[in-house]
Amino acid sequence: MSAHICGDESLSAHERYRALYALLEGRDREMSAAFDDFRRSTAELCLGLMRRQGIVTDEEMREFSPEVQHATDLD
Repeated sequence: MSAHICGDESLSAHERYRALYALLEGRDREMSAAFDDFRRSTAELCLGLMRRQGIVTDEEMREFSPEVQHATDLD
């Protein structure tokens, strides 16, 4: 995505900068949601977000109980 923005010559340099900044800001919010609230009450939510971002693999998920695996299913 960032390479696409950088290579888009239909945009001015400033427009590309703003688009990249918005992309990074959005990704920062996603990472923050996954990593900044470690409590038992939010553990499954955080783990699910990590799965959606590809940070936690299916193989790693098999280490968790079936209940946790089900709660964080991507389907």
